[in-house]
Amino acid sequence: MDSKNQSHPYPVEDVCSGPPGPTSQHAPRITVVFAGALGDTLLLRPVLEQLRTYSLGCSITLVATDAIGKLFASLGWADTAIDINRYDHHCWFGTDHSGVSPPWAACDWLISGVSSGNDSWAAAAQCHSTAGRISYFDPRPQDESPDHVVMQWCRQLGISNGWNSPAALGRLRSNWKPAGCTVVIQPGSGGREKCWPLTHFKAVARRLRSRGFHPQFILGPVESERMAAKELLELQGEFDVLITHDLFELAARLASAIAFCGNDSGVTHLAAAMGVPTLAIFIRSNLRWWSPIGPEVRMLAAPEVLT
Repeated sequence: MDSKNQSHPYPVEDVCSGPPGPTSQHAPRITVVFAGALGDTLLLRPVLEQLRTYSLGCSITLVATDAIGKLFASLGWADTAIDINRYDHHCWFGTDHSGVSPPWAACDWLISGVSSGNDSWAAAAQCHSTAGRISYFDPRPQDESPDHVVMQWCRQLGISNGWNSPAALGRLRSNWKPAGCTVVIQPGSGGREKCWPLTHFKAVARRLRSRGFHPQFILGPVESERMAAKELLELQGEFDVLITHDLFELAARLASAIAFCGNDSGVTHLAAAMGVPTLAIFIRSNLRWWSPIGPEVRMLAAPEVLT
């Protein structure tokens, strides 16, 4: 859904810079605002790539949580990243947003995944953005749709360009640079109900090791807090285990792994997006809506997920 901003607080040319575009004095500037967790935000990656196809020569600013935005910028998926919690952005959700104009609002096309288009945020965008086009999309999947959420988002933004399958989304630039024989295993997820039993992951790791591979378990803050001390010690006693809260360290480990195995989680989406050969295990989530996007992704799903 789009709206047209008819009055600008100042000329676009005064706040946008970049190489000359074919039809304007500067490259088109697109700002995307999204407040999702790691997994959902990573599904924006093919949307951003499609925006570059739709608007040639554009520069993309991603407004998201700080660490996720910086990761996107460091991997080249966004040109600029800005922390969504800065610049009084929260004021846009209230009725008093006078004088609140975040720097990312100076753009040609503003895309929001945090507003319905008919609320206080939308009113603030009309007042304080220089955008000639403002678009809104609902991050939640549409109940009646059988399509992947990425395809649903692109349709809402009018940039689907005839996509009829998520297969086309896998042809993205890869950040994968494998080295050695390490297979990364990430046994956690944001929800316990999404997790394959740890005993199953350990069995996979033992089989990999017997075939000459080096299994490495990576645990984030959720897994390290949930796992009992004895269980963690047993895992560390048998396998190489890395505990990290750093997205950049995580991305570096994934980039050099020869393969990845994990539940439906943000880390699995990251591995897939980076181009790492990924086995994603789906216990509860809707596979058609939320499957990871990447050039080398395979799914292992519980029977009820496939119905």
